[in-house]
Amino acid sequence: MSAQFNKALKHGFERHSTASAVVDGSQSRAERGFSLIEVMIAVTILAVGLMGLAALQSAALRSTHKSYMRTQAGFAAMEMAERMRVNKTGVDTQEYEGVSSPPAGTAPTSCLTNNCLSDDMAAHDAYVWLSALANSTDLLSARGAVTCLDAPCVIGSQYKITVMWDGRRNGATGTGCDPANTSDLLCHRITVLP
Repeated sequence: MSAQFNKALKHGFERHSTASAVVDGSQSRAERGFSLIEVMIAVTILAVGLMGLAALQSAALRSTHKSYMRTQAGFAAMEMAERMRVNKTGVDTQEYEGVSSPPAGTAPTSCLTNNCLSDDMAAHDAYVWLSALANSTDLLSARGAVTCLDAPCVIGSQYKITVMWDGRRNGATGTGCDPANTSDLLCHRITVLP
């Protein structure tokens, strides 16, 4: 058996040596390797695939950032809704009706350290909420508004809380909340019955 093995090994070695020594171009296609054109085509296909992957990653990052901003706007709207639920008397006397950015010039009496009446609490809530939106680092050019959905506003009326921000980062200032209008801020609205 070892004689047959040695013969096969010798035959393979001779064939390999002979094939390698051929220089006149009579090598078979399988023995020559890749041409430069084939390598360039493979590199081009790889480059196009990597560019597509980079574009996909960029789109995913933009989408994630938009979702993050919308979530932050939702948190801000819910914060005002909770403030209104705590101060039911202020809601019933329409103290929150018409709250909108920018915040009033000077800070009202702090209700964190002082006893406040419902109107003082509503003024404090509005100032704190609007100031937090104006100073937000997550929502560019953020604004807020609270409006009663009934005219006239009565006890038991629903309120619409709107948080607006420049999500397109194009310097938008419009408060129409029209997603098709690029000069309008992006908006997140919730309706509450405090």
